Amino acid sequence: MFDILLSASAYALIIVVGAVCSHTGFIKSETKNVFSRLLFNITLPCTVVYSFVGFQFDASLLLVSTVSFAATVVGFGGAMLFTRRRKPEDRMIPTLMGFGYNIGCFALPFISSVVGPTGVVIACMFDFGNTILVSGGAYAIVRTCRAKGVELGTKTLTYEVNLSALRME
Repeated sequence: MFDILLSASAYALIIVVGAVCSHTGFIKSETKNVFSRLLFNITLPCTVVYSFVGFQFDASLLLVSTVSFAATVVGFGGAMLFTRRRKPEDRMIPTLMGFGYNIGCFALPFISSVVGPTGVVIACMFDFGNTILVSGGAYAIVRTCRAKGVELGTKTLTYEVNLSALRME
């Protein structure tokens, strides 16, 4: 238990140091972009590939994806219900971005160090179920609702989705 707490504390400390360095100007924005590209394009994919080496597929892992998909559907439905009385432009962010899980940036390195490759495989299977709605499924549902007369402020919606896609690149 102590090892897990130590590992979690080390990752949290790294995040805090990075945030402080970023906000104080110690790390310039160009440097942040380089680190971000290294993380997303090299480190995380290598972690995933390494974890799947020698992996034997087990059908029970599909249950993890199913649970993840169900949790995401419940979150999306809850966001739709929770915001149903708001103005269309106030529904966009909670409806489209308030229910996903961020597995990659913090969870995968932590899981890799604490649980090992098996934990990374399970986390990836969880992410697979989550991805269906987060990577476009929710947007398609919202667009379909608008086409059927449920006004959701699609002009604002399109702008927000495009803006968030630009931030991720």
